[in-house]
Amino acid sequence: MTTQNKTKLFAIGLSTFLASKAFSMASDCKTSLAELNDARMNADYSIVEAAIGKFKSTTDCSDESVNLALTQTAAILAQRAQGEIANGNLSNAEQLLSMAPATHWLVQVSRADIAAKQDDRAKAAELYNASLDTILDQALTPDSEQLGEYAQQIAMLAQENTMLAGSTANLISRSDGRATGVYGALSRGLSFVPAEKPAAEYKPPVNEEVYEKRPVKSTYIPIKFATDSDHLGDTGKQEALKLAKFINSYHIKKIKLIGHTDERGSHEYNQDLSERRAHSLKTFLIDHGGVIAEIITIGRGEKEPPVLSDYSIYSVEQRQAIARRVELALD
Repeated sequence: MTTQNKTKLFAIGLSTFLASKAFSMASDCKTSLAELNDARMNADYSIVEAAIGKFKSTTDCSDESVNLALTQTAAILAQRAQGEIANGNLSNAEQLLSMAPATHWLVQVSRADIAAKQDDRAKAAELYNASLDTILDQALTPDSEQLGEYAQQIAMLAQENTMLAGSTANLISRSDGRATGVYGALSRGLSFVPAEKPAAEYKPPVNEEVYEKRPVKSTYIPIKFATDSDHLGDTGKQEALKLAKFINSYHIKKIKLIGHTDERGSHEYNQDLSERRAHSLKTFLIDHGGVIAEIITIGRGEKEPPVLSDYSIYSVEQRQAIARRVELALD
């Protein structure tokens, strides 16, 4: 995600939760809230922390006003943390985020950004996926059509870091059997893309972009193939078994496995390799995962490199590792 997009993302995140609301507040609540507002941008973290604690202990505030104020505070602290991350001050960013008094997707994205900066891809993947869940949870994040673009970008970051980690962690093995993160969006057939509505039917305000939910086309399967190899390996087999559980748990009837390679090698060789990667996974899913769904395999060679959230944040080796992938598409 580019710096420009991230700036816009945080502006939208704040506008979503700083929207004007009418609250009936007691004088003590108003005073405590004013103190919290004054403290949120203070350079002295202890003052910020003390103001949050005082506001949380104020008994004259309604639950609605408390929840909104704490959510606003979490968003503002996340915005400040982003500035520290941009300047390379990760410890300051972590301290700001540790004070966040409410669950907020901006906080989770910021924590994921720190993990990615530290090359902790497993933690980054977990947090990006968690932030996507938070955005999709209407109890935590009110509906906002403007969030669609950024949910899509976060989903891309989640997939990319999951690929580099080589693990879905708990995304398709929750105790209640439900998938989360990008796999949860896939299971529900959800993605965020620009809405296409006839002008006569809907005319958005100037500069407003409208998004709607549509079927997910595909998602990366985090099996890290070595260069010139279609071998799953031990870790790859574990991920394939998780994928089999996902397919079987949701009683999916038909899937497509789309193999890819990085840009090195001839077109003929890469085409064959991509087909072998998809077929290798198919064979394992049937023989060891008990998958009875119809599986179609397709090879794309190097012709469809991954469209990354931000090419500048990955090394050449990391971009190639993401490119050596098999994608899952539900039919």
